[in-house]
Amino acid sequence: MIEKIKNLNQLWGYGIVKSLADLGADLICLSPGSRNAPLVMGAHWVSCSKKICIDERSSAYYGLGYSKATGRPSVLICTSGTAFANYSPAVLEAWADEIPLVLLTADRPPELIHSGTNQVLPQEGLLRDYLKTQLLLPSPSQEIPLSWIQKQVGQALIEAMTPPIGPVQINCPFSEPLYPIEEEGFDPDHDVLSNLQWINLSSICKDPQYLVKLLNPLEEILRKETKGVVVLGRLKEEEAPYAMEFAKSLKWPVFADLLSHGRRKVLEKEIIPYWELLLTQPFFQKEFQPRTILHLGGPLISKSYNQWLKSTSLENYIHIHSQRGWKDPSFQTNLLIPLDMPSLAKWYKDRFSPSSDHYEWKKGLKKHAQMVQKVLQEVENKKEFVGPWIVKTLIESISGSASVYISNSLSVRYFDIFLDLIPAHVNLGANRGVSGIEGMIASALGFGFGKKEPSILVIGDLAFMHDLSSLSLIKSHPWPFLIILLNDGGGGIFSILPISKYPEYYSPYFQTPHEFHFQGVCQDFQIPYQRVDNIKSFQSALQLYFQKPSKLVLELDLKEISFGTWYQDLQKRISFFFRKGVSHVS
Repeated sequence: MIEKIKNLNQLWGYGIVKSLADLGADLICLSPGSRNAPLVMGAHWVSCSKKICIDERSSAYYGLGYSKATGRPSVLICTSGTAFANYSPAVLEAWADEIPLVLLTADRPPELIHSGTNQVLPQEGLLRDYLKTQLLLPSPSQEIPLSWIQKQVGQALIEAMTPPIGPVQINCPFSEPLYPIEEEGFDPDHDVLSNLQWINLSSICKDPQYLVKLLNPLEEILRKETKGVVVLGRLKEEEAPYAMEFAKSLKWPVFADLLSHGRRKVLEKEIIPYWELLLTQPFFQKEFQPRTILHLGGPLISKSYNQWLKSTSLENYIHIHSQRGWKDPSFQTNLLIPLDMPSLAKWYKDRFSPSSDHYEWKKGLKKHAQMVQKVLQEVENKKEFVGPWIVKTLIESISGSASVYISNSLSVRYFDIFLDLIPAHVNLGANRGVSGIEGMIASALGFGFGKKEPSILVIGDLAFMHDLSSLSLIKSHPWPFLIILLNDGGGGIFSILPISKYPEYYSPYFQTPHEFHFQGVCQDFQIPYQRVDNIKSFQSALQLYFQKPSKLVLELDLKEISFGTWYQDLQKRISFFFRKGVSHVS
């Protein structure tokens, strides 16, 4: 390969990309451009997966989804000018959710910055607050040994993978020639491209004495507490088994977030289903008074949980997680322990026996959850074509291994209701770092590619419109890919928010109603398409799809029933049940 390198720019481009690949980066997402040609040609010669993405926003979200699925860093390559700025939504998500991304941003050489030259944007400082590091490389020069560049690039990737994990930028300025044009006097040194060794970053050295100081008060609380609740927040897939093992050993009731990977099969005796619906009920809020909450992992999707927290009094709110910052929107935490779940599991194992007096406390909570379940069964019998029943039908239809990527807004909340029904062979993904609605199609494709299995994206109509360009990535995707497109004709989530009570503002400014359907755009991108408008047709379409999974956009017309109306009716029914058959939680 080295003999194909014709100039110094090519050599540096290859050296930079190869260094990242040698250190474990195994996916490169490339967007077309000219200034990034040395990096693109370098990627061509490197042995790893590559994804060509027409626009940078899709590229960044594809890499984000892949890194969420695998835990390994994705490399993004773009040209100069506004290209880097188009990465920004995915970079914000990666920063907030601690996902490793390496941004290789091509640039004009320093002497052309602020010169009025075309397609120049000063990159230093751009997104600085959301990048773990910004490495500004010099322009290629024979005076600078490539081994120095390799070490700088390698250090940036190690920084991306060192907790708190996050995105890094490597800015690469190139002068002409950008293409494989022979450069007079250029003689590549065949020995400069030495392989770098991958550094194991899976464990972090912690001061044992510091941990003892933090964990001593935790041990004392856990031994004595009889009215505690474990809350499983957002957890990385590799952390979840340790958190669930810890929760199971405590024997406390468990409230599990959708993205906690907390499954009922593992925590059958501990997990409280439908806890979020319970927390919307004034009676339950009054009666449910734990003394201690032990929160493992990151934030929760549930808004009702945070609202309830602000109105309750706790003796202890203990939060254990390894991410940056407090992650405490309710400001209740009085003991923060910055510890990863494997280290927590290692600490508590064979160390102590917690109080076993949780049986009655847990029994009361489960009884209330059973009441909610009865209400849901009654409502389900009406066969209304509304989001929650669509999601429940989908969950019950998945028999084999699959990835399900969930868009934000209403879609993720539908799944949150039926968390305990999701089987263990289903891998869940979502962009909950900053919870934007853009980039969902690309994220889901990257996630499915990383998991190497069929995948399903559940997405609303507005989020679908935000990412139409990523439809171009579906045809070449190597796995079956199903999009469940929930078209409620606008921003359905606003129907459950207070603004819906003000029609003069609600419809034109928030709901933003439309009458679009998406058969035409799917046809343009050569993606099979089907539209259904009732639950029976949806069940039939799923049954037919799962017999021979392929590529399909299945659009569901949900304009007939407002989710806000349905949800208000459900809460009234639950309240009625509570009034009829109330029993104390405490």
